[in-house]
Formats: sequence, structure tokens, C-alpha cells
Amino acid sequence: MSRLRLFLLISILSIGGVLVAFLYLQKIQPPVNATLAPAFERVGKPIKAIDHTLSKVLSISDLDEAVYGKAIAANYENRHYGAKDSIKVLYLNRLVDSLEVYTRKDFDYQVFLLNYSIPNAFALPGGIIVVTDGLLEIMNSESQLVSVLAHEIGHIEKGHCLDAVKYELALKKIKAKSLGKLADFANAFLVRHSYSKTQENEADEYAFTLMLLTEYNPRGVGEAFGQLEQYLNKSQSNQNKKDQLNVFRDYFSSHPPLSIRKAKFMGRAEVWRYKNAATPRYNGVKNLKELSSFYEVKHEDEWK
Repeated sequence: MSRLRLFLLISILSIGGVLVAFLYLQKIQPPVNATLAPAFERVGKPIKAIDHTLSKVLSISDLDEAVYGKAIAANYENRHYGAKDSIKVLYLNRLVDSLEVYTRKDFDYQVFLLNYSIPNAFALPGGIIVVTDGLLEIMNSESQLVSVLAHEIGHIEKGHCLDAVKYELALKKIKAKSLGKLADFANAFLVRHSYSKTQENEADEYAFTLMLLTEYNPRGVGEAFGQLEQYLNKSQSNQNKKDQLNVFRDYFSSHPPLSIRKAKFMGRAEVWRYKNAATPRYNGVKNLKELSSFYEVKHEDEWK
């Protein structure tokens, strides 16, 4: 099994290296803001399928993700990340509870809040989602925030979180004697871990589909990417360098460019609106400011 995995790994890296070298040698001169991310998303799909298949036969495949998730949650609770009685934490969990009815995995989804100014959110095995204060600060509406939560739920529902942890455990041959130690490992690894472009695209698609099942404005998906893009642009000092085509950046960067994700899902929302012109959808700008969810308070002027 180890030889097969090594052979597949070498093959994948070789194919990627050849592709990058070919594109670089072609001296392609695209317009400003061009990117090769969509091409690499397509390349990643068959690779991701192989990865997912192999992960199912690893020695830790019998790990119960729900139990694992509870251990991770206990670790966060013991470290007092986002006290349960915090109004922000209660608000976030009410939103996730409303989305949980659309999920298939039998997890008790739970959100923890980190006192961290940089906007971010990430998912952990077993239904655990972590959000930073910074993310709440830059979102403009509840529909935008819900789309981010839906994206993280997508990572969990698609199995991205547990797959990543199982790989690392197998590669390092970690033999933890307790779920608590495994939870510590998962938290330390996945906070640093970046999902592939293919997995990010899957989570994006999941979020948009889930938004259509709710009464929220599907524009929230594209708008959330727009808010993150604005934050990123403000924090970067060299815009010209960022806008140039960089094959190596696009191949090895885990996330597709925010500008592409924003344009893609704003366009998808416009198509949906054209086909459903008579269907009102909710934005929730006031709800986010008040930290009162759409399911508790509906403001008439928030329907669009």
C-alpha cells in the first residue's frame, strides 16, 4: 500500500510540475487580473478523487467522526474560546442551527468564536466551525455571514476535514492514546492546513446551493467574497505585483482568487434572480448589526 501511495504521489507531482513548466515556458501574457486557478481546479478533481478513495482504506478509517468532533469541541470549551453565553456565539450558533436542517451528516454542528482581528473561518471534523471576530466585523449582512458558514459546513459535509486529518495521522504514524490528544492534533494541523482549489470550489458550490434552499439572498455568497477581497486589497502593499500572472502562485496557492469567486457567484445569483424575479429574498443588514437572526426578527425592509 505504501509503494502505491508513493507512486501516485510522485505521479501527481510530476504531472503538476510538467504543467507548470509548460505554461511558464510559453511566456503567456494575459490581461491584468488573469489567473490559471480555474484550470488547476479541473486538474485537481481526478487527483482529489484518488485521494478520497485512498483515505477510506487507511488504518484510522474506523474513527468515529462524531465522537472526534465532540472531543475537539470539549478542547475548545476547556480553553474558553468563545464562551457559550456570549451574544455573538449564541447568534452564530442560531444561524448554524437553522442551516443544520439541510445537512446529511448526523452531527451536532457547533460554532466557536476566536478573539482575532483577521477575518477567517475554518472547519474541523465532526461539525465544528471556528469563526474570528474579524470576519464578523467585515461582513455587511446576515446573508453574507450565512454564506460563509454554509461554505464551512460544505467542507465538513464533503469530508474534506477528516480526510486531511486521516492523511496526516497516517503519514506521521501518530499513535495518540486518547481522543483528547487526537483533538489537539486536529486543531493544530487544520488551523495551518489549507484546502485545495478543488475542495474550495466544492465548498463554494455547496454554499450557493444551500443558500438557494433558504430564504436568504443568494447574492450573499458573491458579496462575502467581495468583502474579503476588499479587506485583502487594503492589507496588501504591492497591488501591481498581485495583479500579474504568476503560474507558481496559482498552482500552489490553495484558494482560488477572491475576484474570480466573487464574479462567478454574483453572476450565478443574477441568473437565479432573472429566473425568479417574483421571489423575495432576505439580506439581514440590521440582523447582523443587532445580532438577532432572521429566524427571530424579520425586518420588512430587508426583503429584496
